[in-house]
Amino acid sequence: MSAVEAPRVEEKAARVSVTANEGGAPDIVHIVLDDIGMNDLWHSSDLPASVMTNIKALQEGGAELSNYYGQSFCTPRARAHAATDEAGVYSTTLITRESVARVKGMANTPSPTHAYASYHGVHDDYGVNDTQSEVPPAVMLAINEATTMVRRKNFAVGMYFADERRGGAARALATHSTDYVIVLHADNGGSPCGSHCDSNNHPYRGTKFYDFEGAVKLPPPSTRAPRARAGTSYNGLMHHVDWLATFATGLAGVAITDDTVDSLDHWKAIHARQLQRLRGRDTVAFSLGATEATLRFQQRGA
Repeated sequence: MSAVEAPRVEEKAARVSVTANEGGAPDIVHIVLDDIGMNDLWHSSDLPASVMTNIKALQEGGAELSNYYGQSFCTPRARAHAATDEAGVYSTTLITRESVARVKGMANTPSPTHAYASYHGVHDDYGVNDTQSEVPPAVMLAINEATTMVRRKNFAVGMYFADERRGGAARALATHSTDYVIVLHADNGGSPCGSHCDSNNHPYRGTKFYDFEGAVKLPPPSTRAPRARAGTSYNGLMHHVDWLATFATGLAGVAITDDTVDSLDHWKAIHARQLQRLRGRDTVAFSLGATEATLRFQQRGA
C-alpha cells in the first residue's frame, strides 16, 4: 500500500487514429470464465486433464499471456444468479448456445465480428451437483481419483461443462470463419472456501474480493488464431482494461491515442513471433483512494 492523491480525470471523448492492421482484421471471440484460480486451468496440479481437453488445446495451440491481471471482484455480469435459469437449463449451456448462433452468423457478415461470451460458471454454483449425471463415466472416475474433496469435485464438474461447451464454440468458429482469434481468461481469482465449489489460487495467497495476488493475478489468458505460432508466451504486464485498445486495433485498425483512456494495445502479442520484443504496461492500479492504493509495478527485465 502507498498513499497517493486521487487523480482528476478530464471528461472528453477518446481520440483515435486509424492504422494499418497487420494481416487484416479477424473475427474475435472473447470468452470469460467466472472465479478461476491460478491452479484451476492450464497447469492445474489436482484437476484431471480430461475436464479441460478443449481449453488445454487452446493453450497448447496459441499464445499465452503470462503476466495478466484482473480485478478482485466478479466483473462479468451474467443474468443468471444460480447455475440454472427459469426453465432449468444450465446457464453454461444457454450462453454457449447463443455464442454458437452468433459465430455461425459470422459467415454471412462481410466485416469482422466481435462476440463476447461471459460465463457464470464455474463460480460457487449449487446447480453443479445436479449435472454430474451428464459427465461421461471416464471423466467422473478421473475426477474422483484426483480429489476426495466434495467441493473440489463439484468445481471439476463445472469446469468440464465450461470446457465442453467452449469446444463447441471453437468448432463452430473454425467452420464458419477463415480468420479468427479466440481469447479465453478468467474475471478474477477463485474462492477456495466456497459453499458448493472450491477453486484453487495456489501458489498465491488471498481470495476474490481482496487485492492479493490470489484474487487479481489470473491464469495466463490464451489466444488462438490460424495466423499465430503455437506455444508462444508474452510476459508483458496486462490488465482487463487493455482489451479495449487491443481489440480496437485487431478489429478496425484503430489506435486509441487519448491519454485519459487507460487501455494499452497488446495486439501484436496475440500473433507476433517475436514476443520478447514487445513491452506491456508499467503499472496496474487495482484500487485508488484519497489515502491509499493497491498498485502493481512491472518488474524491469521480467
